[in-house]
Amino acid sequence: MDAKRPVVYICSKYRGDVKANTEMARRYCRFAVDQGCVPIAPHLLLPQFMDEETERELALSIGIALL
Repeated sequence: MDAKRPVVYICSKYRGDVKANTEMARRYCRFAVDQGCVPIAPHLLLPQFMDEETERELALSIGIALL
């Protein structure tokens, strides 16, 4: 594997239909990998340990920091 793959930030909807939106984000990430990139998708990672309802602003600021 090439260690110099470009990193891409995956930005897509999360709120609303979370299940469908999460699936689309996963597809976007897979597409990025297939194109030779390293996807960064905070909205797939952060909900694993943060609460969307009470920590949304913090999660958004973390996403911006990653960007």
